[in-house]
Amino acid sequence: IMWAGVAEYLFGVRWRGIEMGVQKGKIGSVEDEKARVVAPDGTVTMPLTVPKSLRDGLIQKDVQVLYVVFPDYTGAILMRADGVEPEYEPKGEG
Repeated sequence: IMWAGVAEYLFGVRWRGIEMGVQKGKIGSVEDEKARVVAPDGTVTMPLTVPKSLRDGLIQKDVQVLYVVFPDYTGAILMRADGVEPEYEPKGEG
């Protein structure tokens, strides 16, 4: 029984009808530093925070992402599901 609780914690649980844990969906709309995600069942999230590293054109409508929503309906986009990341240029010399 203990392992079942651990699995629920790690892989997603339901709390008052809200699915928690890392989820996959596609971007429905982008609004400045936030984006709404459409879950596979068609549910649309409240605006979720987009990481600064993904704000420069990497998050667009219909892009698949991994995200998390908390019981208070806040949340964040964690990454693109295809693994695309921004290109970083080294700062400074040497």
